Amino acid sequence: VDSIERDFLEKRLEDLIKNKNIKGAVFNPVRFFHALTQKGVYAESIGNLRGKSPRDICETLIIEDARRACDIFMELYDKGNDGFVCIEPGCGHNNGQKKIIDKALRLRDAVERENLMINIPASDMGYAAMKELAKRGLNLNAIHVFSPNQAARCAEALSALPGNAEGVISVNVSRFDAELNALMATARLSKDRVGFFNAIKIHNQLRERNLPNVRVLFA
Repeated sequence: VDSIERDFLEKRLEDLIKNKNIKGAVFNPVRFFHALTQKGVYAESIGNLRGKSPRDICETLIIEDARRACDIFMELYDKGNDGFVCIEPGCGHNNGQKKIIDKALRLRDAVERENLMINIPASDMGYAAMKELAKRGLNLNAIHVFSPNQAARCAEALSALPGNAEGVISVNVSRFDAELNALMATARLSKDRVGFFNAIKIHNQLRERNLPNVRVLFA
């Protein structure tokens, strides 16, 4: 499920896990900032953090939400039935490798839950960071994956994961078709196909790698 904002955690998540077979969650920055500005859900927490910078306040709130979400999913995780919660360091594609690694480690240590998973972008700096973080045993989710080449480089980096850690390669599907559908229609070709065929190609490519603790997620 694509949210761990506080109101959702307290009012809906446990019911979705019980009745809708939800097995994990991903932090969504758009939903989080909407909750910050529109719902007043975080008003008391923000008041308690008065005096800190906006960046530090946001990170503190995200850590608190991630901790709570991890606790809600912990029963599934303990049973070996997924139960991961993904958050991201907030470092862009062009940030240095050290910055990505440092922030990922800081988030891991701050949340302090075994079922936390860290999002790392599929970029030149991201691949190097993934490999180093994999060696340190963090659960990792490779994001912004579009091409088979990117997926292959993510798989190579995540092959360094020890047996007690897990990796996910998140492949974008719909964004291809959103960009290409108009062109496909002009050429009298079927719409909503390129993203699927690309995803199938990546899935088969990664299956051939046979990495036991790395899976594909289609976004």
